[in-house]
Amino acid sequence: MEVINAIGNLRYLIIGTAFCERDMAVVSWHLCPSLLAGELARVSVPAEGFMTHLKPGDRTVTMSQATGMARRFLPKVLREGQVSGFCAMHHTRITLPQDRR
Repeated sequence: MEVINAIGNLRYLIIGTAFCERDMAVVSWHLCPSLLAGELARVSVPAEGFMTHLKPGDRTVTMSQATGMARRFLPKVLREGQVSGFCAMHHTRITLPQDRR
Protein backbone atom coordinates (compact mmCIF):
# COMPACT_ATOMS: atom_id res chain seq x y z
CA MET A 1 0.00 0.00 0.00
CA GLU A 2 2.99 2.29 0.46
CA VAL A 3 3.46 2.42 -3.30
CA ILE A 4 -0.17 3.43 -3.90
CA ASN A 5 -0.08 6.06 -1.16
CA ALA A 6 3.11 7.52 -2.67
CA ILE A 7 1.32 8.34 -5.94
CA GLY A 8 0.40 11.98 -5.37
CA ASN A 9 -1.71 12.35 -8.50
CA LEU A 10 -3.54 9.01 -8.26
CA ARG A 11 -7.11 9.49 -9.49
CA TYR A 12 -8.47 5.97 -9.94
CA LEU A 13 -8.15 2.61 -8.22
CA ILE A 14 -9.34 -0.36 -10.25
CA ILE A 15 -9.82 -3.36 -8.00
CA GLY A 16 -11.12 -6.83 -8.81
CA THR A 17 -13.90 -7.73 -6.36
CA ALA A 18 -15.21 -11.05 -7.55
CA PHE A 19 -17.55 -12.19 -4.81
CA CYS A 20 -20.19 -10.87 -2.43
CA GLU A 21 -19.63 -11.67 1.26
CA ARG A 22 -18.90 -15.39 1.49
CA ASP A 23 -16.13 -17.80 2.34
CA MET A 24 -15.46 -18.54 -1.35
CA ALA A 25 -13.76 -15.15 -1.72
CA VAL A 26 -11.23 -15.90 1.01
CA VAL A 27 -10.62 -19.49 -0.11
CA SER A 28 -10.04 -18.43 -3.74
CA TRP A 29 -7.87 -15.39 -2.83
CA HIS A 30 -10.37 -12.92 -4.28
CA LEU A 31 -11.72 -9.78 -2.68
CA CYS A 32 -15.22 -9.50 -1.30
CA PRO A 33 -16.71 -6.21 -0.05
CA SER A 34 -15.34 -6.48 3.51
CA LEU A 35 -11.83 -7.30 2.25
CA LEU A 36 -12.12 -4.48 -0.29
CA ALA A 37 -13.13 -2.07 2.48
CA GLY A 38 -10.14 -3.18 4.54
CA GLU A 39 -7.75 -2.54 1.67
CA LEU A 40 -9.31 0.82 0.80
CA ALA A 41 -9.06 1.90 4.46
CA ARG A 42 -5.28 1.73 4.05
CA VAL A 43 -5.32 4.13 1.07
CA SER A 44 -4.52 7.69 2.12
CA VAL A 45 -4.66 9.42 -1.27
CA PRO A 46 -7.99 10.64 -2.65
CA ALA A 47 -9.00 8.46 -5.57
CA GLU A 48 -12.14 7.06 -7.13
CA GLY A 49 -12.63 3.33 -6.65
CA PHE A 50 -13.81 1.11 -9.49
CA MET A 51 -14.60 -2.58 -9.10
CA THR A 52 -14.11 -5.20 -11.80
CA HIS A 53 -14.71 -8.94 -12.22
CA LEU A 54 -17.97 -9.04 -10.25
CA LYS A 55 -19.77 -12.36 -10.65
CA PRO A 56 -22.86 -11.68 -12.81
CA GLY A 57 -25.35 -13.38 -10.47
CA ASP A 58 -24.03 -11.48 -7.44
CA ARG A 59 -23.44 -8.06 -9.00
CA THR A 60 -26.28 -6.18 -7.24
CA VAL A 61 -25.60 -7.73 -3.83
CA THR A 62 -21.83 -7.19 -4.14
CA MET A 63 -22.30 -3.52 -5.09
CA SER A 64 -24.74 -2.93 -2.24
CA GLN A 65 -22.35 -4.53 0.26
CA ALA A 66 -19.32 -2.66 -1.09
CA THR A 67 -21.09 0.69 -1.03
CA GLY A 68 -22.07 0.13 2.59
CA MET A 69 -18.62 -1.03 3.71
CA ALA A 70 -16.28 1.20 1.70
CA ARG A 71 -18.16 4.47 2.13
CA ARG A 72 -15.24 6.85 1.80
CA PHE A 73 -14.58 5.63 -1.74
CA LEU A 74 -18.13 4.78 -2.81
CA PRO A 75 -16.80 2.22 -5.30
CA LYS A 76 -18.51 1.95 -8.65
CA VAL A 77 -18.49 -0.80 -11.26
CA LEU A 78 -15.97 -0.23 -14.04
CA ARG A 79 -17.79 -0.49 -17.34
CA GLU A 80 -16.23 -1.34 -20.67
CA GLY A 81 -14.81 1.77 -22.35
CA GLN A 82 -15.08 3.88 -19.20
CA VAL A 83 -11.45 4.48 -18.14
CA SER A 84 -8.28 5.40 -20.10
CA GLY A 85 -4.72 4.25 -19.75
CA PHE A 86 -3.13 0.88 -19.35
CA CYS A 87 -3.95 -1.78 -16.80
CA ALA A 88 -0.65 -3.56 -16.21
CA MET A 89 -2.26 -6.39 -14.28
CA HIS A 90 -4.40 -7.52 -17.21
CA HIS A 91 -2.40 -5.96 -20.07
CA THR A 92 -5.51 -4.26 -21.37
CA ARG A 93 -6.15 -0.74 -22.57
CA ILE A 94 -8.86 1.23 -20.80
CA THR A 95 -10.39 4.64 -21.72
CA LEU A 96 -11.20 7.60 -19.41
CA PRO A 97 -14.41 9.57 -19.76
CA GLN A 98 -13.79 12.73 -21.79
CA ASP A 99 -14.75 15.03 -18.93
CA ARG A 100 -12.15 13.48 -16.60
CA ARG A 101 -9.02 14.03 -18.73
